[in-house]
Amino acid sequence: MDFVPLEAAGLASGDASHVSFEQLCFIKEVLRTAGFDQIKIGPLDAEVSCGDIDKTLEVVTQVGALGKTPEVRPFIEPRVRAVLVERANSGRVSLKAATWIVTASKA
Repeated sequence: MDFVPLEAAGLASGDASHVSFEQLCFIKEVLRTAGFDQIKIGPLDAEVSCGDIDKTLEVVTQVGALGKTPEVRPFIEPRVRAVLVERANSGRVSLKAATWIVTASKA
């Protein structure tokens, strides 16, 4: 997911465990270890939305790196809201999502 909320919260260089599957070699290793072969991986980049500013703020502050530290939410929420307001278009906020489409078969 887009790093904009993390950057706004001042956590962009924090825990990156939520993006460990961004590395193709990691995905392949996990699948091979689980007994899969004929692994095919292709990128899918898309704009995603949770809806309006309030709904997007709720989601991005409850999942991923921002969701791991609910005690800091009152401090980071104003900054995250401000960047979401900047990205809003007709009241709707879109964030970038980079995902993989993965297929594999079990040996």
